[in-house]
Amino acid sequence: MGKSNEKLVKFEFKVTGMTCVACSGSIERLMHNEFDQKGLKSVSIALLTHKMQTTFQSSVFERKEVTPDLICEEIDCIGFGCELLTITELTMQDDGGAKAKKRNASTLDSNTDQESNFSE
Repeated sequence: MGKSNEKLVKFEFKVTGMTCVACSGSIERLMHNEFDQKGLKSVSIALLTHKMQTTFQSSVFERKEVTPDLICEEIDCIGFGCELLTITELTMQDDGGAKAKKRNASTLDSNTDQESNFSE
């Protein structure tokens, strides 16, 4: 069971230029090397759909220590394209569930949040 009411933020990106497992492995290593000490909780890369999901402690996002632009800059530096698709704010609950608020990258400046409750 996780911390009571722990707040996380999940970013979903489209990553272009990946053609093999070595490509996705390079991106995953980069993420761990650059962001493990900056609140990275998890990273997963789906080679076939060209998507990457990362989860961070929300405090580093709120303090702008980690931003989607910074993540994309790091990925661009190793030769891949990167575009933010969604941001989901997660609040972990005592019962093992999570409350989520998802925002599409194209509507980040507007109030079109979608809230959901999840439980395990």
